[in-house]
Amino acid sequence: MITLFGKKFAQNDNEAVESLFDSTGTVSGFYKVSKRKILIMNLQKEPIAFINQHRVLGNAYTHNGKTYYQPSMPSNHILYCESLMTTDNEVSKLVKGYDKLGAVYA
Repeated sequence: MITLFGKKFAQNDNEAVESLFDSTGTVSGFYKVSKRKILIMNLQKEPIAFINQHRVLGNAYTHNGKTYYQPSMPSNHILYCESLMTTDNEVSKLVKGYDKLGAVYA
């Protein structure tokens, strides 16, 4: 389970179901870690955002079966933040957890 901007994201369906009984609240979606990015998805597992290996937070969406990545702040999704400093701090906290797992977020 990860938290980004106060929203929780589960790695799999089991974590999502467990969050239903968690006192801290339920998940807002899912995430998937790959070699070069962390993909953030909604509850329907549709891409909504990503964090790449350069710690850039961007918008992700699917069109005609293909996923597109737009390296900019998502403005119309749940990953709203108040300032770029907040964004940098939130992304850095999240990414540090994956540095220990050997991902490319150094």
